[in-house]
Amino acid sequence: MAYPLTIPQRRTVFNRVFRYLDSKSFGSCLVKWSSEIISCLEFYQVNIDGKVLRATAIEGKKKSGLCLISAWVSEHNLSLGQLKSAEKSNEKTAIPELIATLDIKGGLVSIDAIACSVSVAEQIINKEADYLLALKKNNKILYEQVSEWMQSRKEHFDTEKHIDFGSGRIETRICYVCQDLTFLEDLAHWKGIKSVIMTVRRCDRGESREKRYHDK
Repeated sequence: MAYPLTIPQRRTVFNRVFRYLDSKSFGSCLVKWSSEIISCLEFYQVNIDGKVLRATAIEGKKKSGLCLISAWVSEHNLSLGQLKSAEKSNEKTAIPELIATLDIKGGLVSIDAIACSVSVAEQIINKEADYLLALKKNNKILYEQVSEWMQSRKEHFDTEKHIDFGSGRIETRICYVCQDLTFLEDLAHWKGIKSVIMTVRRCDRGESREKRYHDK
């Protein structure tokens, strides 16, 4: 008579199965399956980001945790692909490698400031997609030029306002879009760039304020 497996036994079975899977073959099957679900990425946003997995660090080594770079389509709750990075700091080199493996034609690829570079923008455009790259102070000169320009002339730009309530606070986001890049000289060599965006976030609890910038 067969007895049902206990929860620890089930975990052991699944752990054994995944341990011996051929990661490349499994990844290939995942790509084929996901491509059937999303035959065209047009009008969808592909979010690329890296996260360090909990409980994967070697004891005594703070930066030894396993970092996975993922491409995620939130509309379908679907991962288009993943790439393992040796360290969180290596995202900058791992992200272009992941993009090279993806079929992102027609999509909008959004990435944090670590990948805000001319080469990444060109790579995405060459794959017939659009990009939305966060701009922060790691690109000091470009950040200063864009932030000064946007703040000094924000009343002339197209705006969109969104109010959200959650966690006991009211959060207001105002988005300013500048499509005339004539006077932003450092953006002239960015392939396919159409606009720069400034987002101002206000929170009624503590009257905090935050500004964010993006290249699009």
